[in-house]
Amino acid sequence: MDLVRAQLDAIAARLAVHGSVAPGAEFAELAPEVPPALVAAVDGSSRMLLDGGAFAVVALRAGRVVVRDAEEVLEREAPLEVRLLEADTFADEWSECYREATGRLPSEQPPDLQAALEWLRELAETEAALAALEALAIAGAPGSLLLLDGALTSPHAPARDALRLVLDRADAAGVTVAAVAKRSSLARDGAPVLPALMRDSPDGCWRTALDCDSLGKSGAVRLNPASEWAFRLDVAGGDYGTVAASLVALARDAVYPGYPWPLAQAHNLVLIDGDLTDALRQALQGAALEQGLAPGAWDVLFSDYHEVLDRSV
Repeated sequence: MDLVRAQLDAIAARLAVHGSVAPGAEFAELAPEVPPALVAAVDGSSRMLLDGGAFAVVALRAGRVVVRDAEEVLEREAPLEVRLLEADTFADEWSECYREATGRLPSEQPPDLQAALEWLRELAETEAALAALEALAIAGAPGSLLLLDGALTSPHAPARDALRLVLDRADAAGVTVAAVAKRSSLARDGAPVLPALMRDSPDGCWRTALDCDSLGKSGAVRLNPASEWAFRLDVAGGDYGTVAASLVALARDAVYPGYPWPLAQAHNLVLIDGDLTDALRQALQGAALEQGLAPGAWDVLFSDYHEVLDRSV
C-alpha cells in the first residue's frame, strides 16, 4: 500500500495544480441583450440497453425545442428509437442512416458497436438540427438562433461533415448557430482550461476567447453571476459578443442558473434515464419470450463471466 499511497499523493499534487493554473485569458464583460424572437435548441441521448458481445440493443433519442420570446415553448419533439446493432452489419446500417440524413456516404465507419451507438446519436442530433431549421423557417422569424449541445467540431470526419451541412443550411436561412458544451476536454499544458477559468475569472458575466479547433468562433462564457459554471461556446453565422449577451438573458432560470434554459429543456426532453432503460429492457425481454425465446436463453445471451467471478470474491 505504500506504493499506492505514493501514487495517490503524486496524482493529488497534479490535480491541485490543475485547479490553480491560470491561462492568462482576457475577460470581456457581458451584459444581457434581448435574444432573438425565435430560439430552437437541440440535444440527444443514447443508452446501451443490452450488450451481447457480437450484438447490442441500443436506445436513441434526439429532439428539439422551439421557444418564442424567451418564454413560450412553441414546439417540442423527441422521438425514441430502439435499434439492434450486429457486428456483421452495423457498418452498412450506419452508412445507410448517414446517407438518408445527409444525402452523402460517410467518409469513415465506426470501429465498433460502442462507437456506432455514439455516432448514431450524433447523427440523430444532426437530423434534429435540420428539422429545427425547418421549423424556424416555417415560423418565418428573421435572425433566429439555433442552439446545439456540444461544440462545433468532432474528432471524426463524418460528424464534422454533418455539422458543416447544418451550418450551411443555417447560413442559407439566416440563422445563427451556437453550441454550448456541458463538458470540455480543452487543456493547456495538461491542465483543463475551463476549471482554471472558473477559478481565476472576475465576478459577473464574461466571455473570453479560446484557441481550439472549431467550425465557428470559440470562447468560454459565464452567463450568470450567481453560477460558478463556465461553458465553452462556439458561434457560427453571427457576432460572438451579441450571441453571448443574448444567452445571458436566457440563462436566468432558477433551476439551471448560468445555462441557457432552452437547451436545458431539450436535455430533459431527450433524457433516457434509468427507469426508462429498465422499462425498455423488461419490455424487450417479455417480447422475446413471447416470440419463443427459451426462458434460460435470455441470461445466456447477455451473460458475462466477470459477474460470476466478482460474486465469488
